[in-house]
Amino acid sequence: MQAHAAHARAHQRAHVSAGWATPVTIGVVYGLYAWFLARNEQYTAGAAIVGVVSGAVMALCLYGLHTTRSRVMPELRGLAYGALAGIGIGYLYSLGGGSLLATSIMGLIVGLCVAVAAIYRFTTRPD
Repeated sequence: MQAHAAHARAHQRAHVSAGWATPVTIGVVYGLYAWFLARNEQYTAGAAIVGVVSGAVMALCLYGLHTTRSRVMPELRGLAYGALAGIGIGYLYSLGGGSLLATSIMGLIVGLCVAVAAIYRFTTRPD
């Protein structure tokens, strides 16, 4: 009986750390790309701050969406992922020098595509 309890605790700890792995990885990649776009061929502290803050915000938002998955309807959860993806891509597109209209259109297209895919995935497969 003790062996099963120890195995369950170890298994629980593995899932807790895995809950942070994906948001942190995506946040780091997002932050590095934001830094790359913001630096304009120069290594400045401002570009580094943009990258760190962007990555941290993205990681925290993804972690928040991940932790509330059981309390939110699948359709709303899909829309939230779509909104986060659209806002994130739109922001990166604006850092790259896109106009306001182009940035808005790109964010809207990506957000809609991600929302449709996420809603389909969340409604056809159980958690």
